[in-house]
Order: sequence, then structure tokens, then C-alpha cells
Amino acid sequence: MIRVFSNLISNAIKFSDRDKIIKIKVKDNQDFVSFEVSDEGMGIPKDLLGSLFEPFSRARRSGT
Repeated sequence: MIRVFSNLISNAIKFSDRDKIIKIKVKDNQDFVSFEVSDEGMGIPKDLLGSLFEPFSRARRSGT
């Protein structure tokens, strides 16, 4: 889980301009905890979203 959190936060920083806002929310919902990272970065093109979790996906971009 640490790697997942680290990657989410790292990507939010990597793909956002310096003056943009990154929000991190953690909610305790009794039976589970939810963790949300949102940013104003460039995002992932819609045509690549379906292959995002495939091992050798083309869904890669260099940072800003």
C-alpha cells in the first residue's frame, strides 16, 4: 500500500505544473479507509485509459 500511495502522490507532483493544487484526502469509513489524490495535471488520454493497468501498456508520458 505504501508503494501505491507513493506512486499516486509522486505522479500528481510529476505531472502538475508548479503553481497547481494537489489535494490529498483520507476518510475513515468504519470498515475501511479511502484515500484520494486529485490534481490539475495533464491527465491520461481517454484512448489509453483501458490499457492503464496492462504490464506493457503505452499509457506512459514523460513528466512536465
